[in-house]
Amino acid sequence: AVPVIDLGTVALGRRAADRLSTRILLVRYDPGHGERRWLGLMAEHATATLRCAAADFRPSQVDNGGAPYLGPVLADAPGLIQRIDPAALLGEDLRALLFPRQDAAA
Repeated sequence: AVPVIDLGTVALGRRAADRLSTRILLVRYDPGHGERRWLGLMAEHATATLRCAAADFRPSQVDNGGAPYLGPVLADAPGLIQRIDPAALLGEDLRALLFPRQDAAA
């Protein structure tokens, strides 16, 4: 089982729309105790993939005060692409619930 975080709920306060372009993106997540786990991110309008280097992204110059998970941006032909920091999406309580320590679960 892979836990899924709805980015629409996190960013906009509403569920992601039920559309054919709504996808679950799988990312490797480090819950902070030395192991990497899968985490699903449900995103609207996810119709293409792009591979690029982290160095291609630039600071957004926008204050993301209430959204620490929003990272730098990349200018691409269709517009700006903003990187999301999965480590900043989950608070401590939710992280502990979704990814309990293996030694604590035994």
